[in-house]
Amino acid sequence: MRRVRLKDFMNRLNRPRMAPFVCLVLVCIPLGCARPDSERLVVVTTWSAADRAAIDSDYHPERPIEWVVLAPGENAASVISRIDADVVLGISERRCDELAANGRFVGYEAGDQRPWRVVRSMNLGLAIRNGTTLTKTSAADNSLRGEFVFDDPRIDEVSFAWAKSRLATSNYGDLVRSAANASRAGRASSTTFAVLRNDASIAPATGIEGAIDDATHFDVYPEHPQYREGIAILSNARHDEEAHNFVAFLKARGQADQLRSPAPSAAEIGADALLADLLGATLVDALDDLRSAALAVETPGTSSELNAFLDDLPPWPPASVAKLRAREEPFPLLETLAHEISDDAEGRRWLLQSWDRPIHTVNLAFLREIAGAAKGRLLADPKFRVWLRGEWTAWARQHYRRIAREAGRVGP
Repeated sequence: MRRVRLKDFMNRLNRPRMAPFVCLVLVCIPLGCARPDSERLVVVTTWSAADRAAIDSDYHPERPIEWVVLAPGENAASVISRIDADVVLGISERRCDELAANGRFVGYEAGDQRPWRVVRSMNLGLAIRNGTTLTKTSAADNSLRGEFVFDDPRIDEVSFAWAKSRLATSNYGDLVRSAANASRAGRASSTTFAVLRNDASIAPATGIEGAIDDATHFDVYPEHPQYREGIAILSNARHDEEAHNFVAFLKARGQADQLRSPAPSAAEIGADALLADLLGATLVDALDDLRSAALAVETPGTSSELNAFLDDLPPWPPASVAKLRAREEPFPLLETLAHEISDDAEGRRWLLQSWDRPIHTVNLAFLREIAGAAKGRLLADPKFRVWLRGEWTAWARQHYRRIAREAGRVGP
């Protein structure tokens, strides 16, 4: 049987072309791009100049530290794959577990549940300009329209942790309505500084409850987990002994604590990566359409049912697959699509079987199922991730536009 090319049957479906992907190019600071000094202990970090200076003033090893500072939103994994580094410091718990699962760390000492230590544990909540009225500890109230700011959960760890924690204690609709209030999103810069500069009134943040400065304060989510940052010795460290000495120094200062909970499974780690993709596609890439829909459902006379459609999550199978399923002989086209988006035979089998199920909502449990498909090989296929992000973005834009159109029909 001759295989139908993907572009041919997509044209027949009359689907709009996917907008070109926009690549965010992060400019490395000279320190991060230069080849590190082989005689120094190379530490890749997110920590500020003040934090680094505090270490430098107290730590006096034979081998001095060379700091490689990550730019906002820069992925530590890509940096340590390019340079000869010994230690990572200040990386989020999620990224530490991800790197550990990929074999990038060696444990500090026997008995560690995870091969990295906690160097900082902070409260998660909102940075708020004084005088801003919140009806609850949330950014979802429409009275806050245009006052909220958040970064892309795919690249900003605090924004991801904030979003995931809201899902754990509230629902997806809370995130959607918070995003609809955003003045901007996804710029890979500090949302807290946007509030401090008075560019916004509310932003996800980490810190200690109380005043940040004379004009801003931090409101804690008491029911949410702590936001943790870690330190770890890299498995290819050139100066292993000095790296252990550095961790021991921080441990003596109470800054290298064991995390006693078991490491997350590969499926849980993969589900977090998919959740970041989902949030980025529906809340950042489709933000303009989301704002329009949120405004439209406030039109007098709009039904509460239409308003509730804002809370919807994407369906599975995705809309394009559902169209193929509706055809008289869908299997050849579905099989072609599976071949186009996965090189793994077991991954393609899983896709075809999942597409044959009744339509259901993508939720956290299903994200873990996707992450575990074909022993994680489906998720590791970049073609699959690109396809899935595109499907989620297209669904979100069409969904929000449909809501806005329907609300417009009942308007004054």
